[in-house]
Amino acid sequence: MVISAKQFCAETGWPLKTIRRMCRTGQLEHWQRGRVYLLNKDETLVRLELFKNQNIPAQVSDLPRQRKCRITALPDAGFDGYSSRAERMKALLLGKKK
Repeated sequence: MVISAKQFCAETGWPLKTIRRMCRTGQLEHWQRGRVYLLNKDETLVRLELFKNQNIPAQVSDLPRQRKCRITALPDAGFDGYSSRAERMKALLLGKKK
């Protein structure tokens, strides 16, 4: 029976992030329709039991890298003396100038 990863996780209790990561890294057989991962429920359960019984810890290099956050300045504002955007917004709301 072919179901989506979200449905599979709702029925079996496995974390959705784990299932999606295993699909991305090729550990689970799946089909992709747009952004949806489709899994054969019976084959996936068998495969997950094998992984569970092997007790292999995840290697850091096996995990997908996270995107680096890029900090950019506002286009019309240079350094105005405020250390954070929250302080700048607070000053604007209270009418204070630095």
